[in-house]
Amino acid sequence: MEKYWKILCQICLISITMIFLTACGKSAEKDVRLVPEKLKPSPTDSLIHLYADTDGTQVSGSGFIAQIEDGKIYICTNKHVLDYADEWTVSFSNGTQAAGQTIGCSSVYDVGVVSVSCEDIDSETMEKLSPVNVDLNNWNAMSNGETECGGIMIYRMSTEGYSGNCIEGTVTGFMEPFEYGNGLNHTKMDISLEPGDSGSAVFDENGNLLAMVVGEIYNNESSPSRWAVPLPSLITSYKEITGKEWVSLF
Repeated sequence: MEKYWKILCQICLISITMIFLTACGKSAEKDVRLVPEKLKPSPTDSLIHLYADTDGTQVSGSGFIAQIEDGKIYICTNKHVLDYADEWTVSFSNGTQAAGQTIGCSSVYDVGVVSVSCEDIDSETMEKLSPVNVDLNNWNAMSNGETECGGIMIYRMSTEGYSGNCIEGTVTGFMEPFEYGNGLNHTKMDISLEPGDSGSAVFDENGNLLAMVVGEIYNNESSPSRWAVPLPSLITSYKEITGKEWVSLF
């Protein structure tokens, strides 16, 4: 009888151990499933505001981060903004400010580049910054009419950072002749613009970069036409200015 009792105790002990191990396995598996996926950076994490005071003339504009490498943050904006100064106060989306320096401007499009040293940015801000998201295949599909383009958005910046204003509109032509842009094709939009929006990134509804604001033109029309440098032209202009491969067109 004692022999059978020992066998029964061993069986119970093994069963309890297996149940415990099985429960641990399910618990661990559940924990793995609960780990959240890495969130896609917000478009505002790539946006900046430019400000300069030159001989009493105050100039402001907008821009976006194209690349972060070689210890520098490379920012795209308009040439007509950079025409006023070489040194800038650059404000990031959280309000952090740093000194920026004009690198150069395109000889073809209204595009310029400013750089900021990563050493001048605190580590907490650097962790949040990210280059704009670019999906060239999606841009090509939309510009060719293969994919419908939904709404577009501009996130308005100020010297305090992201202002909280998101302006929405539509693209009325991806590649339209623009007489004030050296006669080259530009992106035409139906969106409300204000002073300081020059150089703003134009995003699609998925947060991908579509173009960069140039401005609005009044040409004996009842309403102004709004224009932007299209994505492929931004890519070629950036390489012309910096010598760097931002996004490959091929």
